[in-house]
Amino acid sequence: MSFDGIVTKAVVDDLKEKIVGGKINKVNQPDKNEIILSIYKDKKTYKLLITASSSFSRMHFTDQIKENPLQVYNFCMLLRKYLQGALIKSVEQISMDRIVFIEVQSRDEMGYPMDYYLVVELMGKHSNIILIQKDSLKIIDSIKHLSFDENNLRQIIAGSKYEFLTSDKYNVLETYPKPSEIKADKADKLAKFFYKNYEGYSPTISSEIALRAGVDPDKRTDDLSDDEWKAIDEQFSNIVSAIRDKNFVPSIVYNEDKRAKDFHVIELKKYGYRKEGFESLHQMLDAYYKKNVHNDSLNQKKSHLKKVLKTKLSRNENKLSNLKLDLLEANDRQKYKIYADLISSNYHVIEKGEESVIVDNFYDDMKKIEIPLDSSKSAHQNAQYYYKLYGKLKKRQEVITEEIPVVKEENRYIEQLINSLDNVTGNSEVEEIKDEMSKEGLIKRGSKKKSSAKPSKPRHFVTANNVDIYVGKNNYQNDKLTLKTANKDDYFFHAKDIPGSHVIMRNDNINDDDIATALQLAAYYSSGKDENYVEVDYTQKKNVRKAKGAKPGMVFYENFTTVNVDIRDFVPEKVKEII
Repeated sequence: MSFDGIVTKAVVDDLKEKIVGGKINKVNQPDKNEIILSIYKDKKTYKLLITASSSFSRMHFTDQIKENPLQVYNFCMLLRKYLQGALIKSVEQISMDRIVFIEVQSRDEMGYPMDYYLVVELMGKHSNIILIQKDSLKIIDSIKHLSFDENNLRQIIAGSKYEFLTSDKYNVLETYPKPSEIKADKADKLAKFFYKNYEGYSPTISSEIALRAGVDPDKRTDDLSDDEWKAIDEQFSNIVSAIRDKNFVPSIVYNEDKRAKDFHVIELKKYGYRKEGFESLHQMLDAYYKKNVHNDSLNQKKSHLKKVLKTKLSRNENKLSNLKLDLLEANDRQKYKIYADLISSNYHVIEKGEESVIVDNFYDDMKKIEIPLDSSKSAHQNAQYYYKLYGKLKKRQEVITEEIPVVKEENRYIEQLINSLDNVTGNSEVEEIKDEMSKEGLIKRGSKKKSSAKPSKPRHFVTANNVDIYVGKNNYQNDKLTLKTANKDDYFFHAKDIPGSHVIMRNDNINDDDIATALQLAAYYSSGKDENYVEVDYTQKKNVRKAKGAKPGMVFYENFTTVNVDIRDFVPEKVKEII
């Protein structure tokens, strides 16, 4: 984990300077494992993000705008009760561990002054955010509850006493032995040696020490020479000095494929392909996690809905295959009428018990034809069987001919929903798609209070020529945008023959650059956005229609122009967006 005890120390050192003495004005919980404290001090507001996510536990200031859920979490309401308006008295790290105590002065339920600790444990899958009374260490509540059934070391539930986690590792802020003096009771890889013996160290900084010493991080400790241990001691001492002197250099390192590999506050001279520096560690952390993490809960909700849609899509594809096979058989029904007619004309030569009969086919120049028979039936019964089969297949053809377009249209609609999910950025947008799926019978929704949250709005872009362009986020929004909001002379854009958002451009002194921007937006917000080129149709809104009974977002249009749009270098963030 990159967010180790050293990074935690750097964050705590900075928080001590910036927020101690500050006042907590707001408490928000955008995710079940994440809170944001808005802290006011010296005419400046800081947004402190604290995440107890199993994969990405961390704490730092953030500039990101995070959407709050439609229903407030219970833990958030409790924190608002105890922390909103509270004064921050101190911020302390426990040893060099990833545990932080934020001491606040607030009031108890009777209105008397009371001190509390907001305990932040950034321990991977054991991460937690816990509110406790300072004097009694009694747990008021936590963002995650933990019983002895789940962990035999301690329980974290309301009313129990908070128990400190202890470590038998060495703390480099105190007296510590050199690596060469410890070596290892059991031989291990060098990269593991440091974080197994020294508190606050991680694989990232362990590998950096080894690389600075010119030693392979995967080399076993029992294979190291005295000279290698000497080099390791020296580089380890340099890292300790940087920690003690707060000589922090926040940076993100990248792989050869230019993807963010890792980050740290200790300068990573050897670890990584290249690095990007930042003025502050908060900017670095915000940038790294923004690139690598996008709201775990949001992604889980999206993944669940997409799984439902893809399962339905797969079933529909199988259904289509079967319908097409049935249609082939139904289209071949004429031979059964011929069988019946020929049997009826040859009653006199067919005896019961025969499995087939060869007769002259007066429908084909009297050529001989062999007709299969049911030996248990008479000639008359065989003829009636084939007449009924012919009639059944005729009706089946009529049903299949009507059913195939319906299934295909439903598949188009499902693919459109999947594309909408790919482009959502907030919980409310996911909920809107979930509601749509429920109304269309794709999922079941339990009884739930109707949300008072305002519906999301289409994306709103403005070109360099000051022309407004709107992009729908879901099917209901697409319908409203195109069929109600757009004027008849406005322009409608849509990726050709693939799922995509409805894009409406106001017809207000537009030029070729405006059209090019709208074309690129329509291509980008479609299922073809990962391709180099996407064909996009555009026409005036007056040429767009919706068929009676069509699914949400499904329209047809005429008198359109098709353009092959190059989106290899298109970056939507470069187009001005009105939030």
